[in-house]
Amino acid sequence: MEIVLGHTSSMEFWRAKRSHSQTRALLARRGEPRSFRSDSPDVAKPSAGDLERLERIGLAQHANPAHFIVPNALSRVRTARITCSVFDRRIPSSAFVNVGDGVFVASPELCLLLEARTAALANLVETGYEFCGRYRLPALPDGNMAPDQLPLTSVPKLQSLLSRTQDVNGVGAARKAVPHILQNSESPKESQLSMLSSFPGRLGGYGFPPATLNHPVRISENARGRDVGRICRCDLFWPDAKLDVEYDSRLHHAGEAEQEKDSARRTALAYAGILVITVSSDQLHTRSEMDKVAHAMAKRLGTRCRSRAHDWELKQIRLRSQLLGTTRPEMLGAKRHP
Repeated sequence: MEIVLGHTSSMEFWRAKRSHSQTRALLARRGEPRSFRSDSPDVAKPSAGDLERLERIGLAQHANPAHFIVPNALSRVRTARITCSVFDRRIPSSAFVNVGDGVFVASPELCLLLEARTAALANLVETGYEFCGRYRLPALPDGNMAPDQLPLTSVPKLQSLLSRTQDVNGVGAARKAVPHILQNSESPKESQLSMLSSFPGRLGGYGFPPATLNHPVRISENARGRDVGRICRCDLFWPDAKLDVEYDSRLHHAGEAEQEKDSARRTALAYAGILVITVSSDQLHTRSEMDKVAHAMAKRLGTRCRSRAHDWELKQIRLRSQLLGTTRPEMLGAKRHP
């Protein structure tokens, strides 16, 4: 029997840490379960035996209940460990990946479409950054982020699926999200910093032009040294303005060697005429401090950093809450009271 993992279970699958070659091989195995185009009602229902089968082949499901996609309503089952949704035939056949042993998962592009049915726009864009980026969020609450991962998809591939999918729940929301997704992010905080910078004012962002993420800058021979090679990568880079905005969770906590390395890097970029603005975790999570960073960015970019809308601050707080979970007064930049 073919097994097709649904939204949450497929998200868990794609967030597993893998080598670049493993990810590349998986993404090449596009296909669709034969049962999805069959009119036969004689299709077995998912069962506890299927969960055991997934575990035997190394795809144990931690989501509870596990989520399956079934060909028709007659195949649907709901138990404490299994939930099902019925396949929508308007979804293109390339929207699934055959991972072997008769097991299929929703493709990264389809995962984003399914996510769009329930997620807020900002969180949907955040997932897009992850899937088009080089990191994976942990599949489990107590897990760790996986760095140095191959991108699962790209903005053109997302656009391609959505252009071929009509009148399906979630398509409208996904189409609104994709224009805000930037590729090549290397960490969740880098993605959040980019989103706060480039989201338009009507959505609570600073409305800056989109940055190029992790852009390689060639360093002149005169500026190279022990800690600086031929190439420096800039987290958020605006080439025309020669502005590099870096997220650094180690700021104020780095050892002497790391501080010397960072200083040499900033000097090398300054030699190329590039201004480096470093953003700490505290700055990112405190609205008033991030506003100061944004004003410095705006000066270099030659633009303004806030919307003229009267309710912009409320939208800004809403966006930050969705991305950062910042609800404490000090994190919102409000005055503290004794």
